[in-house]
Amino acid sequence: MVAGWRTGDVGHITQDGHFHFLFNALASADDPVNTKGVPEHFEPLEFDMNNIRKSVNYHKPGDLIYSIGTKRYGLGADVSTQLVGIPAKGGGGIELKFEENR
Repeated sequence: MVAGWRTGDVGHITQDGHFHFLFNALASADDPVNTKGVPEHFEPLEFDMNNIRKSVNYHKPGDLIYSIGTKRYGLGADVSTQLVGIPAKGGGGIELKFEENR
């Protein structure tokens, strides 16, 4: 089987959040990606990459995309130290941030 995901992969999300692959709807029944089998009377779907709009950017690079109920936890730290020739000062801090997107 080919590692990773391909356009046309069919499966379901398990309770622990993993994708359970069943078959690829764009590949033929005898394609190596479909070694687990395909549904009875299966015929692969036709897909033309030229029909995909490539100019639409819904999200900027680096944007975070969440599902409903996803929680984000952040952890930050700040530390200072004494340098030679500078009066002794030291300090530190930690920040915990918890958010829930609804």
